[in-house]
Amino acid sequence: LLKKKHFRLIGMNLKLMLNLRGMEPTSVNFTSIHPVEPQTILVATAMGLYKSRDGGIGFDHIFPGRSLKERHCNIVRYHPTDPNIVYLGTDQGFMISTDGGDKFARPTGTQLSTARTKWIEIAPSDPKVIYAGTTIGAFRSMDGGRTWRWIFYETLNTQNYVISIS
Repeated sequence: LLKKKHFRLIGMNLKLMLNLRGMEPTSVNFTSIHPVEPQTILVATAMGLYKSRDGGIGFDHIFPGRSLKERHCNIVRYHPTDPNIVYLGTDQGFMISTDGGDKFARPTGTQLSTARTKWIEIAPSDPKVIYAGTTIGAFRSMDGGRTWRWIFYETLNTQNYVISIS
Protein backbone atom coordinates (compact mmCIF):
# COMPACT_ATOMS: atom_id res chain seq x y z
CA LEU A 1 0.00 0.00 0.00
CA LEU A 2 2.80 2.41 0.86
CA LYS A 3 4.61 1.64 -2.40
CA LYS A 4 1.44 2.28 -4.42
CA LYS A 5 1.05 5.70 -2.81
CA HIS A 6 4.74 6.47 -3.53
CA PHE A 7 5.63 6.91 0.12
CA ARG A 8 9.26 6.39 0.96
CA LEU A 9 10.11 4.64 4.19
CA ILE A 10 13.03 6.16 6.03
CA GLY A 11 15.21 3.91 8.18
CA MET A 12 13.09 0.89 9.08
CA ASN A 13 10.60 -1.13 7.11
CA LEU A 14 7.05 -1.66 8.30
CA LYS A 15 7.62 -5.23 9.50
CA LEU A 16 10.55 -4.15 11.68
CA MET A 17 8.60 -1.16 12.99
CA LEU A 18 5.71 -3.40 14.07
CA ASN A 19 8.12 -5.79 15.78
CA LEU A 20 9.72 -2.91 17.67
CA ARG A 21 6.32 -1.66 18.82
CA GLY A 22 5.93 -4.65 21.10
CA MET A 23 4.45 -7.26 18.81
CA GLU A 24 7.13 -9.77 19.81
CA PRO A 25 8.37 -10.47 23.33
CA THR A 26 11.96 -9.52 24.06
CA SER A 27 14.45 -10.62 26.70
CA VAL A 28 15.77 -8.14 29.26
CA ASN A 29 19.54 -8.48 29.54
CA PHE A 30 20.44 -5.72 32.01
CA THR A 31 18.95 -2.75 33.85
CA SER A 32 20.65 0.39 35.12
CA ILE A 33 19.12 2.88 37.57
CA HIS A 34 19.95 6.58 37.33
CA PRO A 35 22.34 7.48 40.21
CA VAL A 36 20.43 10.68 41.14
CA GLU A 37 16.86 10.09 39.90
CA PRO A 38 15.84 6.53 40.86
CA GLN A 39 12.64 6.81 38.80
CA THR A 40 14.76 6.83 35.61
CA ILE A 41 15.75 3.35 34.42
CA LEU A 42 17.58 2.11 31.33
CA VAL A 43 16.88 -1.43 30.13
CA ALA A 44 19.12 -3.29 27.66
CA THR A 45 17.11 -5.83 25.68
CA ALA A 46 17.41 -8.03 22.61
CA MET A 47 15.34 -5.41 20.75
CA GLY A 48 17.33 -2.30 21.73
CA LEU A 49 17.57 0.11 24.65
CA TYR A 50 14.48 1.29 26.54
CA LYS A 51 14.14 4.14 29.05
CA SER A 52 11.57 4.66 31.77
CA ARG A 53 11.14 7.99 33.54
CA ASP A 54 8.33 6.82 35.84
CA GLY A 55 9.91 3.93 37.72
CA GLY A 56 9.14 1.26 35.14
CA ILE A 57 5.46 1.88 34.43
CA GLY A 58 6.07 3.04 30.86
CA PHE A 59 9.08 2.70 28.57
CA ASP A 60 10.34 4.63 25.54
CA HIS A 61 12.39 2.86 22.89
CA ILE A 62 15.39 5.20 22.75
CA PHE A 63 17.90 3.07 20.82
CA PRO A 64 16.63 0.58 18.24
CA GLY A 65 20.07 0.03 16.69
CA ARG A 66 21.02 0.45 13.06
CA SER A 67 21.47 -3.27 12.42
CA LEU A 68 20.37 -6.59 13.89
CA LYS A 69 23.64 -6.97 15.81
CA GLU A 70 23.60 -3.41 17.11
CA ARG A 71 19.99 -3.78 18.24
CA HIS A 72 20.93 -6.60 20.62
CA CYS A 73 21.99 -4.69 23.75
CA ASN A 74 23.80 -6.77 26.36
CA ILE A 75 24.59 -4.23 29.08
CA VAL A 76 24.01 -0.60 29.93
CA ARG A 77 25.60 1.45 32.73
CA TYR A 78 25.18 4.99 34.00
CA HIS A 79 28.38 6.75 34.98
CA PRO A 80 28.27 6.96 38.82
CA THR A 81 29.19 10.66 39.10
CA ASP A 82 27.91 12.04 35.77
CA PRO A 83 24.52 10.53 34.87
CA ASN A 84 24.61 12.18 31.44
CA ILE A 85 27.27 9.63 30.46
CA VAL A 86 25.85 6.23 29.55
CA TYR A 87 27.87 3.21 28.42
CA LEU A 88 26.19 0.62 26.18
CA GLY A 89 27.47 -2.79 25.11
CA THR A 90 25.87 -4.33 22.02
CA ASP A 91 26.59 -7.32 19.79
CA GLN A 92 28.20 -4.85 17.38
CA GLY A 93 30.43 -3.02 19.83
CA PHE A 94 30.76 -0.57 22.68
CA MET A 95 28.99 2.79 22.58
CA ILE A 96 29.03 5.96 24.70
CA SER A 97 26.37 8.63 25.17
CA THR A 98 27.12 12.02 26.70
CA ASP A 99 23.51 13.24 26.74
CA GLY A 100 21.80 10.67 28.98
CA GLY A 101 21.20 8.09 26.25
CA ASP A 102 19.64 10.17 23.47
CA LYS A 103 22.55 9.68 21.04
CA PHE A 104 25.35 7.13 21.07
CA ALA A 105 28.80 7.16 19.47
CA ARG A 106 31.54 4.57 19.15
CA PRO A 107 35.08 5.03 20.43
CA THR A 108 37.51 5.33 17.53
CA GLY A 109 40.87 3.69 17.00
CA THR A 110 40.14 0.47 18.88
CA GLN A 111 38.80 -3.03 18.25
CA LEU A 112 36.25 -2.33 21.00
CA SER A 113 34.15 -0.25 18.62
CA THR A 114 33.02 -3.42 16.79
CA ALA A 115 33.63 -6.20 19.34
CA ARG A 116 30.59 -7.96 20.83
CA THR A 117 30.56 -6.32 24.28
CA LYS A 118 29.16 -8.50 27.06
CA TRP A 119 30.14 -6.59 30.21
CA ILE A 120 31.02 -3.06 31.34
CA GLU A 121 32.44 -2.38 34.78
CA ILE A 122 33.34 0.99 36.29
CA ALA A 123 36.02 0.94 38.99
CA PRO A 124 34.47 2.00 42.33
CA SER A 125 37.71 3.67 43.44
CA ASP A 126 38.06 5.79 40.28
CA PRO A 127 35.10 6.30 37.88
CA LYS A 128 37.52 7.26 35.09
CA VAL A 129 38.68 3.63 34.96
CA ILE A 130 36.30 1.49 32.89
CA TYR A 131 36.61 -2.15 31.89
CA ALA A 132 34.85 -3.85 28.98
CA GLY A 133 34.51 -7.61 28.53
CA THR A 134 34.05 -8.78 24.95
CA THR A 135 34.19 -11.93 22.87
CA ILE A 136 37.71 -10.93 21.77
CA GLY A 137 39.16 -10.23 25.22
CA ALA A 138 39.08 -7.43 27.78
CA PHE A 139 39.72 -3.69 27.41
CA ARG A 140 40.47 -0.88 29.87
CA SER A 141 40.05 2.87 29.66
CA MET A 142 41.84 5.16 32.10
CA ASP A 143 40.18 8.38 30.87
CA GLY A 144 36.43 7.74 31.13
CA GLY A 145 36.08 5.94 27.81
CA ARG A 146 37.89 8.23 25.35
CA THR A 147 40.81 5.86 24.75
CA TRP A 148 40.99 2.10 25.25
CA ARG A 149 43.74 -0.46 25.65
CA TRP A 150 43.49 -4.20 25.09
CA ILE A 151 44.46 -5.80 28.43
CA PHE A 152 43.52 -9.45 27.92
CA TYR A 153 43.82 -11.56 24.79
CA GLU A 154 44.54 -15.24 24.25
CA THR A 155 45.42 -17.01 21.01
CA LEU A 156 42.58 -19.53 21.40
CA ASN A 157 39.27 -17.92 20.47
CA THR A 158 37.32 -19.80 23.12
CA GLN A 159 39.48 -18.28 25.87
CA ASN A 160 38.72 -14.71 24.83
CA TYR A 161 35.06 -14.64 25.94
CA VAL A 162 34.96 -12.25 28.90
CA ILE A 163 31.36 -12.22 30.07
CA SER A 164 31.79 -10.50 33.45
CA ILE A 165 34.35 -8.40 35.30
CA SER A 166 34.46 -7.67 38.99
